[in-house]
Amino acid sequence: MPNGQSNWETLFSRLIDTSSQIAIVCTGGGAGAVSRCFRRPGASRNFVDGAIPYSMKASTEYLGSQPVESRASPEFAQQLAARAFERAGQLCDHDQGVPIGIALVAAMPTIPANPVAERIHVALHCSKDRHCWSETLQKGAHSRESAESIADDLIFQAIEFAVSCDPSSEMRIAGSSTSARSIVPYRSRA
Repeated sequence: MPNGQSNWETLFSRLIDTSSQIAIVCTGGGAGAVSRCFRRPGASRNFVDGAIPYSMKASTEYLGSQPVESRASPEFAQQLAARAFERAGQLCDHDQGVPIGIALVAAMPTIPANPVAERIHVALHCSKDRHCWSETLQKGAHSRESAESIADDLIFQAIEFAVSCDPSSEMRIAGSSTSARSIVPYRSRA
């Protein structure tokens, strides 16, 4: 999924026509995608909360409990997305709002080099769907900037999926489901 500015503008113009009320949380890496969501006219129509709990203590405080898995796991992303969904429901601006939680967790290229595999997980939680998009990056093959671009792509996919799930949306994405839980398998990117 290309993350060019015009693609984001198209996505946001589709999003603004929905009743999606999104709370988004990111644990550090990928925070540029959060900024992208809020730095546009009309952002408050659909985004009700944004958080970047960077340290483990901040993440634990955001959750209100200990993480279920490591900080860069699909399970942790899903746990954060579920908490963001709760917050979206509490903060909805109108009675017809559709609460959605989106979370991004990652082990990104850093200095000094991270001893664990570099990976990015984005989870979405709404009333009918749970999804996780994951990328495993080839160790040492990406700069921080290129990894951030991949994180942007995954957030884009999650928001695009949210638009497709909103009952007020005219547009649907082919192949989207309403399963109780659907995990997109890991993909490796060289």
